[in-house]
Amino acid sequence: MRCMHTTSPLGWDPALLARALRELRALDHTFTELAGLAQISRSQVSRWSGGGHRPNYDAVRDLAAELLRQHPTDQYRAIIKRLCIGAGYPGIAADLGIEMDDGQEEMVSPYSGQAWRLVETLQQRSRDAGLSPEEERAMIERAMEQAEMAFDADLMRRERKRVEDQT
Repeated sequence: MRCMHTTSPLGWDPALLARALRELRALDHTFTELAGLAQISRSQVSRWSGGGHRPNYDAVRDLAAELLRQHPTDQYRAIIKRLCIGAGYPGIAADLGIEMDDGQEEMVSPYSGQAWRLVETLQQRSRDAGLSPEEERAMIERAMEQAEMAFDADLMRRERKRVEDQT
């Protein structure tokens, strides 16, 4: 069995992952069965479901591939897609031939899942506000620029603190 607990919040969506697991349970898959397919312990699957641990790549790949092999239906493809995106590994679903939305299959960074969800949220908000495509693009670009500036400011604060701690 693989050891696979990480609590890194980057690149994964615990709520989406839990939703996919609930859907699999509703289709009569037990955590014990899912754990066997993923080659991990039942308690690990339970922790995924509770949002306490992010699955590792190999476990998600094994689980997704085996579920698709056993159940090559559109219903399972949709659940597997949510499982992979929720775990932060959308490329697994794309590699298995599951149709992805534009750009999803290209995500390989642990940060890209989170960035994709942020852009999707901003797009939805702009549609709700009735913005034109040009206004939407401009607002999202501004939001990204602001995020970059906040990141740079954080780096400078950390560097100042590191220098202060050394003196």
